[in-house]
Amino acid sequence: MVTTAQAGVLSIDLQHPWPSDALDQVRVYEDRAATMDIQQISNLAIQHPERFHDATAALLHPGRSTSAWWLEFTLINADIFPLRLRLAMGPPNLQWVDFYVQRGEQWQHYVSGENVPLEAQSQPGRLPTLGFSLAPNALQRIFVRVEGSRPLRIQPRIYLESAFQRQEGWTSIWTGFLLGEFGALAIAALFIALFSSSRSFACLGLLGLVTLLYEATLRGYAKLYLWPGATEWAERAGNVLGCLSLCTFLLFFYMLARQESVELPAKRYFLGLAIAEGIFACIGAFSGTPALGMVVALSSLLIGTSLMVAAYILVKRSVPYGQFTFWFTLFFLLHMSLRVIERSGALAGLLARFDIQNVATNPAISLLGTTINFMLLASWITQVAKQRQSARRALEELRESEHHRLQAEVELQTTALNSALKYADDKNRQQTEMLGYISHDLRAPLGTIVSYARLLRETQTSLQAPYIRTIERSANYQLALIDDLLEYAKGELQPLQITPGSINMADLLQDLYQHGVAMSAHQDNHFICEAPDELPAHVIIDVRRIKQILYNLLSNAAKFTHNGVIRLQVRASRETGQWALNFTVADSGIGMEPSVQAGLFKPFSQVHPHSGGTGLGLFIAKHIVEQMGGELLLESAPDIGSRFSAHIRVSADGPETIVWRPEASHPAPVPEETPQIADGMLPPARRRLELAILAHEGQLSSIEDWIEQTVADHPDSAGYIEQIKAALLVLDFPRIETLALSAVGPAAMDY
Repeated sequence: MVTTAQAGVLSIDLQHPWPSDALDQVRVYEDRAATMDIQQISNLAIQHPERFHDATAALLHPGRSTSAWWLEFTLINADIFPLRLRLAMGPPNLQWVDFYVQRGEQWQHYVSGENVPLEAQSQPGRLPTLGFSLAPNALQRIFVRVEGSRPLRIQPRIYLESAFQRQEGWTSIWTGFLLGEFGALAIAALFIALFSSSRSFACLGLLGLVTLLYEATLRGYAKLYLWPGATEWAERAGNVLGCLSLCTFLLFFYMLARQESVELPAKRYFLGLAIAEGIFACIGAFSGTPALGMVVALSSLLIGTSLMVAAYILVKRSVPYGQFTFWFTLFFLLHMSLRVIERSGALAGLLARFDIQNVATNPAISLLGTTINFMLLASWITQVAKQRQSARRALEELRESEHHRLQAEVELQTTALNSALKYADDKNRQQTEMLGYISHDLRAPLGTIVSYARLLRETQTSLQAPYIRTIERSANYQLALIDDLLEYAKGELQPLQITPGSINMADLLQDLYQHGVAMSAHQDNHFICEAPDELPAHVIIDVRRIKQILYNLLSNAAKFTHNGVIRLQVRASRETGQWALNFTVADSGIGMEPSVQAGLFKPFSQVHPHSGGTGLGLFIAKHIVEQMGGELLLESAPDIGSRFSAHIRVSADGPETIVWRPEASHPAPVPEETPQIADGMLPPARRRLELAILAHEGQLSSIEDWIEQTVADHPDSAGYIEQIKAALLVLDFPRIETLALSAVGPAAMDY
């Protein structure tokens, strides 16, 4: 493409390619102070042309230099067609490149280079280049200023624009293959590490990623796509990533040796090298040390040589892993040696003769080396896979023999277990039969008691009536329990069967309120029952079971609370066609330790061993709540109290709602003086003593029976009975006891 017209002038046409020795037509000047501007350089080139030297490969490879290097190009288009040209100044790592193009008497300035943000460059690209057009027979004068703190390798070339774009396309394809190999290696190794929990493959995946970034940085693609504006990092990235790749390279071999149980020679030495490379990477990340690049190059030679020695020792020991290490490190050492020699400038002329711009970034050389490394790695993985397969076969044989042994042992244990289960089933069947026999035999005497009680009711006196009713109620209750036992023994019903039905919510709460007041009065506790939310008027629920739950919780609260407060709170909320009910029983009693709470809902578990009861109440309550589809929760702390919450969901039997309040929230005040009642208006003393005992024990139902019987037997005591009824209406048991005892005296003991 270029022919020589005269000394210092490049004559360009479309017939001839650019020759490699055309550097003779480029003139070079070294500005040691790096202070001259374009006008001074232009005048110097005209007035003292002898101070400019013909360019050579060695001259344009000055290494580390603080000078500014000026290159003068004089181009003439010897063709009849206009030419679109591209002047490229060398590898992507040139830090500062200024192009000056003469336009008449003025110089047009273009900036480029690795240390210039991409958006500030006149013609952005991965390489420092200048694109321009040259008319037929037109002459163009161009000056290029190159400066950098790293070793300089200036490699000027002029291309037709189409040829340059074609070469960049092929370079991108080759580089894409290269970076794709590293990316595939990294992804595959990380996946293997993820599924096999292998640290060596994790390190190999990291090595692939770091090397990918390192190679992309050397070729200018990282500056182009990853950090276009990070000038300081663009300057340091090559050295930092180079140190990191060496560090991960050493760690990979170290972990690989440990994984394969290979004794790596001088493993502490290699671990120290890896740590040193990590330190160099940290220094490079926070400091732009100019000499770090040479340190990286020399340390790579040291690492390659050390690994070669270690690989030779492993080969002598006949370790298969050593052969892989030897060939892998051999290529690594050769490649690093070429890079160091190239960096020193010793091969500048030889590389220029063979038209090789840069060993480090030449895509063909890099792709060939990477392919060789991958082939070695694949052969090692194949060898390891064969070893693993052999070990797996041995393991499968061992597993098969162990399986037969375990199968025989399991059969033996199964036979013994079946015998034990048969024995347990026989014992359970015998116990069930015995339970049925005992329950059946208990019905006969209780049935006789009920029958005789009913016969006695026909001839009962007023004094005998309450006792006969008590006997009959207790016997009937016992018969109901026996029926449950018989049904359970027959296997017809599960215990605690739930039978929902429609109930009146107000009646349920009033019953709970009255029961709570009666239970709380035994140990001078104050009872509060509240329902702050709107409630459904009628719900579908097993009233017997819900009372069983709450009576048990209220009874426990009353048992373990003295002179305190017991609270029953009922909350309700609508939830998707149902009502969520929350019954909470809280007390200010003795509370429980967390260790006690953990087993409280287990059968036969008691808060205090000497508190009475069987320890089944809370177990049964929790079982009932769970059968209703809810849950029973506990919150408690020692000396603070306990809080039981039963959460269940029910269906409403109708749209009506209520706002419930207890009929009597507080007991009626007791008059300071009990009114005097004539003896003729009082029931007999024996009956009044019986009432006092019932009031003291809080026997609500028995007191109602007492009132009914007394009205029938002693109609002249209506005034006295009205006072008893008024006190009973507000569940004022102390006042009933006072009324019963106030008139009892020696003169009143008439029977």
